[in-house]
Amino acid sequence: MLNLSMTLMLMGVTSAVEAANVKMKRGVYIRGSKVGFRVVMLGIVAFLALFFREDPYVQGLMAFLLVLVAAEMLIPYERMVIQIRNGTHRESYEELVRVLREAGYGYEVETDRFDNAVYRIPSLGKAQIIVKEKEAYIREAFSDRTEVVAVSTGYGNPLNEVMETYIHRMREKRADRSFTRTIQVFLGVAAIFAILAGLFFFQAWQSPWEYPNQRIDELFD
Repeated sequence: MLNLSMTLMLMGVTSAVEAANVKMKRGVYIRGSKVGFRVVMLGIVAFLALFFREDPYVQGLMAFLLVLVAAEMLIPYERMVIQIRNGTHRESYEELVRVLREAGYGYEVETDRFDNAVYRIPSLGKAQIIVKEKEAYIREAFSDRTEVVAVSTGYGNPLNEVMETYIHRMREKRADRSFTRTIQVFLGVAAIFAILAGLFFFQAWQSPWEYPNQRIDELFD
């Protein structure tokens, strides 16, 4: 019960964060990056340390996750996933090409096995930008959603600066667009998960026979 409630709470927080990103960042935001990976891994370690720290197997798992985070910080590899909502696929392509040309980077375009456009930048080593056309399930003024994945290698790769410019430009294009429906849907989902998480947490609190539910009272002593 407790594990289920914590999972539902995490899903609710994720949905609320998505709504906040849409609101504050005009529908253009980074969903996946090295920083996000570290936060998730450290959050898992904190959860395990709070409820299962006496289990030797869990202690080994926590040590492995911490080593994984440390190793990830040293690997010269970056994968940035950008979500672009309430727009058209065409404007995503056009603005990306414009930003690359203004930065003075030549590129080669090809299609991968999933029919996604891949922009390879020879002057930046193995750097590439993958543009994935998605359909928006929440309808706003525009029905398209685009996912842009920027992959770079090496320390201090300038591709990140190019993508920051791209994000800024795409937000400017959405300065007068409404995201009300998208925000309402994400907040509604977050509220449902929060209510369910509260109900399961209450049930866990009342069931001291289930491990690790007997420790709940200890957290509030």
